[in-house]
Amino acid sequence: MKRLSQRRSGVAGLKIDISKDYDRLEWGFIRNMLKKIGFTESWCSRVMGLIETVSYSFLQNCEVFGVVVPQRGVRQGDPISPSIYILYAEGLSSIIRRNEDVGLIHGYTIARGAPRISHLLFADDYYFFFIAVPAEAIVMKRILDRYENISGQMVNYSKLAVTFSKNTREENRREVCDQLGVQETRNPGTYLGMPMYIGRRKTALFSGLVDKVEQKIHTWQNQTLSEAGKVTLLKTGAQAIPNFWMNMLLIPATVCEGLERRMNNFWWGNGRSVKGVKWMSWDKLCEVKEAGGLGFKKVRTFNISMLAKQAWRLVTNANPLVISKMRARNCLPTAAALLGRHVDVSPICSWCHSQVEDDMHVLFRCCFAKDLWAEIGFSQLVSDYADDTVFTLLNRVFQLGTKEQLVMVGLLCWNLWQRRNTWVWNRVNLSIFGIKSKSCHMLAEWNRAKGLSARKVTQQECGNRVWCKPSTGWIKINTNAACLVGSDRVGVGCVVRDERGRFVRSRTNIFMQQMQPREAEAMGLREALSWVKEWRNNKCVFECNAKLLVDAVNGGAGKSYFDTIVDDCRDILKHFEEVSITFVYRAANTAAHMLARAAHSMSDSQEWLSTAPEFISCNLISKGI
Repeated sequence: MKRLSQRRSGVAGLKIDISKDYDRLEWGFIRNMLKKIGFTESWCSRVMGLIETVSYSFLQNCEVFGVVVPQRGVRQGDPISPSIYILYAEGLSSIIRRNEDVGLIHGYTIARGAPRISHLLFADDYYFFFIAVPAEAIVMKRILDRYENISGQMVNYSKLAVTFSKNTREENRREVCDQLGVQETRNPGTYLGMPMYIGRRKTALFSGLVDKVEQKIHTWQNQTLSEAGKVTLLKTGAQAIPNFWMNMLLIPATVCEGLERRMNNFWWGNGRSVKGVKWMSWDKLCEVKEAGGLGFKKVRTFNISMLAKQAWRLVTNANPLVISKMRARNCLPTAAALLGRHVDVSPICSWCHSQVEDDMHVLFRCCFAKDLWAEIGFSQLVSDYADDTVFTLLNRVFQLGTKEQLVMVGLLCWNLWQRRNTWVWNRVNLSIFGIKSKSCHMLAEWNRAKGLSARKVTQQECGNRVWCKPSTGWIKINTNAACLVGSDRVGVGCVVRDERGRFVRSRTNIFMQQMQPREAEAMGLREALSWVKEWRNNKCVFECNAKLLVDAVNGGAGKSYFDTIVDDCRDILKHFEEVSITFVYRAANTAAHMLARAAHSMSDSQEWLSTAPEFISCNLISKGI
């Protein structure tokens, strides 16, 4: 509603409060609702027996006095009461739907293709949406009056809050408020414990969440607690408070750090005024107990994992209301989608120039996408029908594919979309091998990260400045070239290590000609590819510290001598099944660099098997073997 400004009719949102909702539930209405829903008479009698056999007495000086037999209401705290209340609210929902079916009220949609919403009911939190015109306000007031009369509930009009979308005219705002007998509010407060409006100042918005955690911790700090007690309170209390927020919103990193700082101070402290010495970092405390930690949650990581769970539901579950809304709102901004939102663009694909560019075209039907799926061997897996959507096709893939195939399909779809964006906005093309290589590298990195879950991985290790072991079953080949000043020779070297970081083999070669540095790096990669192809053609990661070369191999074609060598590299790469070419900094490529420089002192190519040459042994040991 806050962003709604282009439509002709404004939308009103009405939040209502029910006074003493549990105490006013009429038993006759409950029985009628059970029958209307379709329960048998015997079942209705059993349920009503649980409700109508209640009595209350008064306790004074350990003696029981009197008996009070209620005629309506349900007990709060009774396990059956929430279910009864939901059935009760179904009566209000039925009245709203009946008026909506005959066109007396209309909900609103957040985007084209999204379902129309007229009301949201959760426990005693009610929220209604209707067109902000006097006629629909009158109908809404009539619905509330009728619900009060037949159910015994009472709407607390003093706590009613109505808000309007930006495009609502001022006279309509006044007339709607007059018909409902309420005042307009700019901030309707919270719904289910979360703020209704979320602006740009995210840190200020989440400050209340930090205060809640801090207040909870302060209630414990004056108590004498054992370490086991502190662990229990932090896990079940402080870390549970932001769970609902994290399930829906990405909490800013500064807020996550603030939450962790307060919990860390409580753990190491000894009372409110004594912070204590922090003998171990919070990251270490968040590791599993088997690795020396205490199993606390890293707030940011847990937040992202909960949002990832929502993303999974978005793909796999087609029924819930929130999923269908999110799909309609967060669709890919393809040319067809932008045109549907009145953006002046051509709907035709800018790559193949033959079909309308929608999400199915970008990911599966464009000639480039088809060639990619064929190259990977997934053509049958992702074959589509004429009426398929991305979600129906992916649902079918999830049912037919293996776990490894599903992960690769997701990575390929992501990289296809990234490739489309770089082409549309920058006219930079990423080749089919580039997409394949990037996806394989991401998969290898993901598998490697899962293998490291039992130990701490530093921020430096997660980057490409330190040499890291490849994933299980893979080998890593580092390549480099050295052009000495004043020399007409180029030395190249490569070193191969396995999944445990152990030396496998290495090779050097010398070329008697002058080259530009980028041509020398490309020549070194070509030599390494040709050499490795002779004895292995799958699960290979090639690393070099020439980003220009990596981008060229993964990108489009050119006409220079450098591009000719790159084309040779691409031709050799076709013989590999699972392979990636990635960039690393010189610090992560020192062994290959030392080999390339040593090649200048050799008259011919040299190869080492099983045992590394002495001049790189120390470097290999320092890099993690």
